[in-house]
Amino acid sequence: MQRLVLSGYNTLLLDTDVILFHDPYPFFKGLLANYSAFVLGDSSAGFAAVNGGIYYLQNAHVNGPVVHIFSEFERRIRATLGAVDDTTLKEGVQ
Repeated sequence: MQRLVLSGYNTLLLDTDVILFHDPYPFFKGLLANYSAFVLGDSSAGFAAVNGGIYYLQNAHVNGPVVHIFSEFERRIRATLGAVDDTTLKEGVQ
């Protein structure tokens, strides 16, 4: 998601078990128009409470907090996986 936001895209990410019964964009562009990030939280998930299955990022600034959050998230995932750079992760993808 970080790369999409850095490219200037507003990004909607849904888990595969999420079903939309209505167009969410009027909600995102209306009530949540002044927010840069919308994340559905899951209070039953304990420490993984942001694993709610819905993320929407809009109008995020390149040097702003939303990009910083996703940069830090990616850095921590890479550190956990032991990946040093992009080539390390791409080697496993054929």
